[in-house]
Amino acid sequence: MPQPTQQSVILLSSAAHTATPLVGPPNQIPVNEYPFLTNIPRFTGAHIIFDVTAIVDTPSVVVTMDGFDFGSETWYNLLTSAAVVGASLNVYKIHPDFTAVANLVAKEGIPYLWRVILTHADADSITYSLGVNYLD
Repeated sequence: MPQPTQQSVILLSSAAHTATPLVGPPNQIPVNEYPFLTNIPRFTGAHIIFDVTAIVDTPSVVVTMDGFDFGSETWYNLLTSAAVVGASLNVYKIHPDFTAVANLVAKEGIPYLWRVILTHADADSITYSLGVNYLD
């Protein structure tokens, strides 16, 4: 039986944030002014791990995963989370074999170019890390 292939990418190490950060591995070339991820080994899906460890006041962050269409040169939505408002481990899943669950799981494949956007609702401090585990 062949061993599964896996790749993990740290997008943001744990740190306090008060505004929407640019997310992406070091040395990525931005497409439309925003860093992106490449699915070079052609993985089928991914777990996106957003780990919130501390909050100040009432922060709110929405996690969005988008794919890129080369024909129209536009980003399209794969999955958008509900607002994260407290300390918690949040795992968002994208894979064509998974059952879709609103705001948590997308029954989709990972395209060649894709991105993760963390949108802050206000300037309250929230400490978090963000990572991706690619799946066969």
